[in-house]
Amino acid sequence: MTNLSFQVIEQQGQRVLTTAQLAEVFEADTNTLTVNFHRNKQRFTPDKHFFFLDGAELKEFKGNLTNCNVARNLNRLYLWTEKGAWLHAKSLNTDRAWDAYEKLVDEYYRLKEQAPRPTFEGRIIPQNYVEALDALVQTEKMRLELVAKVEANAPKVKAFDTFIESHGWQTMSEVAKSMDEGRNGTYEALREEGILIKSGTDKNLPLQRYIESGHFMVKEYTFFANGQWMTKGRTMVSPKGVEFIRQILQRRKGVA
Repeated sequence: MTNLSFQVIEQQGQRVLTTAQLAEVFEADTNTLTVNFHRNKQRFTPDKHFFFLDGAELKEFKGNLTNCNVARNLNRLYLWTEKGAWLHAKSLNTDRAWDAYEKLVDEYYRLKEQAPRPTFEGRIIPQNYVEALDALVQTEKMRLELVAKVEANAPKVKAFDTFIESHGWQTMSEVAKSMDEGRNGTYEALREEGILIKSGTDKNLPLQRYIESGHFMVKEYTFFANGQWMTKGRTMVSPKGVEFIRQILQRRKGVA
């Protein structure tokens, strides 16, 4: 059976074969495949079983270096998907054709599904225009949903901010800066005392028991970074919490 070592060709995010490649694998001539196609054309659906390229679309396709094995003098081109190859195998209906089709599925068409997709900052990189457009639509949809959520919560956020200001709550950063140990020293001391989380995405947030005791609370806020909306927590300290921190730091210095 033919060794599948020919040039990989892709169209709209999936692997395809030219008529010449398909004929080589099926050990048939291209004219046979062409005749079978035209005799059964009603069974073949564009963009499902094949892609037909001509004009500007074909010129752009041939300009893609990934597909450089396609003859430059072609003025029309059929590209066959896995389902299209199945219909051709069915038309030929020989043991050799069916064996070749199974080999195509295992060693050509499906290999792309098994290969890991390249990513950037945890997101899959689009491989073609259609995927890029879909990613853009999904990103914009998420952005609009988050904007709507932020706007819907705006009155609650304002009321919460008013409560914080009227009850003397401060941000952890403000409190840490006001201590003799300074910002970094205060954070380090509270982590060592097991009051703030030491590592991970929640680093420097208070443990739950200190929130329940009324020393701290965590206020979530939303921001836009690296092309996406993100949510983080900001630690707030009550007046009782400020005194609690001061006592912790004094004890560590050996001051009564």
